[in-house]
Amino acid sequence: MRSNEAFVVELERIRDEDDRQNKRIALIEEDTKAIHRLTTSIEKLVIQMQDMLAEQKEQSKRIQRLEEEPGDAWRELKKKALDTVVGIVVGALATGLIYMIAQNI
Repeated sequence: MRSNEAFVVELERIRDEDDRQNKRIALIEEDTKAIHRLTTSIEKLVIQMQDMLAEQKEQSKRIQRLEEEPGDAWRELKKKALDTVVGIVVGALATGLIYMIAQNI
């Protein structure tokens, strides 16, 4: 009788231990799923950040071109003004030279 009682007690202890281990396993499975979801979210975040960085670099290039545009226009205007002044001076000198030659003939 005693061995039967000892067997029942031991069986109950094993069942309790199984229940505790099953609860631990369930918690670990939940944690593993949460870690997997977190990892997936981080991977997506990294991809989005890489896309944002590429877009930011492109925008930086566009902004730089926009900032350079007024400077380019100003340089072009100065060049044309200088060309015009040089053209007027050369034209005036040529006209004066032609006039002087025409008077001496």
